[in-house]
Amino acid sequence: MNYETASLRAKRSNPGYYRTRFNNSILERLRLRSQRRNFIEFRNSKYHKGFTLLEMVIYIAILTLIAVVVVNTVLSLAVSFNSLRATRDINNAAMVSLERMGRDIRGATGIDTGGSSFGSHPGTLLLIGAIETEFYLDDGVIKVREDDVEAGALTREAATTTNLVFYHISASPYSGIRIEMTLESTRGTITKTKSFSSFVALRSSY
Repeated sequence: MNYETASLRAKRSNPGYYRTRFNNSILERLRLRSQRRNFIEFRNSKYHKGFTLLEMVIYIAILTLIAVVVVNTVLSLAVSFNSLRATRDINNAAMVSLERMGRDIRGATGIDTGGSSFGSHPGTLLLIGAIETEFYLDDGVIKVREDDVEAGALTREAATTTNLVFYHISASPYSGIRIEMTLESTRGTITKTKSFSSFVALRSSY
């Protein structure tokens, strides 16, 4: 029996020998596990930083695309809304002015051809009746005058009258007025133009 064998047997006969080896083994495993975990975390953090940059680029691209779509949608809605408002302004102005002129023409007993201006823009129409009524254009607004007293405007600034022409149509025993008018309205960047035409006969000529 040599010295090393005797020393090994002496260590093994010591009650704390196996406990020490067991503890050392556990500590070694923990150390290796900790090193492995640190390595994995380092590797993941390295890749994670690159992935975050890629994510940022993708997010920016997606947000830019969404912003472009939203802006285009808002602009499209604004254009559509302004177009509808301009069309509404024109139709309302035409309805009010043509209805009023038509009612007064039908109720008139005659037409003052000398005080009226036919066939050219801006036209003037002077009706004879219980009340002398005159329709004329003033700075793009159709106005009415009753017995030489201003009675107000038939159209508003929202719709400008760019053309107003009256025609006296007379075929005995009938007499009437043909009205041609063009209205224009601007809302935002949208400008709408529409022409209207109407013929009204004097009731007294039936």
